[in-house]
Amino acid sequence: MPGDVSDALADLARAFAAAHVRWYVFGAQAVAAAGVPRFTADIDVTVELPRTGVRELLSVLASHGFAMRDVGDVTTFIAETRVVPVDHVASQMPVDIVLAGPGLEEEMLQRVRVHRIGGRQIPFIDTADLVALKMLAGRPKDLEDVRGLVRARPASLSLEVARSRVGDLAAMVDDSTLLTTLDRIIREESAEPRPGRAPSAPRKPAPKPVKKATGRRGRASRRPRRR
Repeated sequence: MPGDVSDALADLARAFAAAHVRWYVFGAQAVAAAGVPRFTADIDVTVELPRTGVRELLSVLASHGFAMRDVGDVTTFIAETRVVPVDHVASQMPVDIVLAGPGLEEEMLQRVRVHRIGGRQIPFIDTADLVALKMLAGRPKDLEDVRGLVRARPASLSLEVARSRVGDLAAMVDDSTLLTTLDRIIREESAEPRPGRAPSAPRKPAPKPVKKATGRRGRASRRPRRR
């Protein structure tokens, strides 16, 4: 993982530890952490709101090297979008901090996978949950990320669990195409050779047995012996 990303994640970890809140990385950085090469110029995280509210969160972030981006009225922007857009000052890395809501995101906070990055334990969204969020977003680049994950099939990804999570989301938003699209991607990518495994060469047809010439009575013909 690039140094600027590692530095920003390390400072996020320190800030959220100081605020005593749970969090996880999602989006393209989570795709890359799962083993699928992915370039992105920002970081997306979800965090639970401190009991003391948004102002306390902003104060902790500021004391750990993050500056709020210019969005006009901060309170109104966060109330309408539930997003806290900041920059990591040292690396100039943009970070979008999504405030977790009740229900789905709370469940995802309980299923995080921890990666050691830059000497710190960094929580990432569970890979099946990542697939579900990518399917819900539905943009071409999100579906391409899903293809990459299905194709790579990292140890952290169970397609059965991913289908279940996508099915739950599909029912929640009343969109059955989410699951049918995922199934199509799984079929198409499963038909392709797996990474690191060369496609097997087509088998040559077995040679046909050579039939012996037969005489009129069906027995093998023999040349008469010379006496």
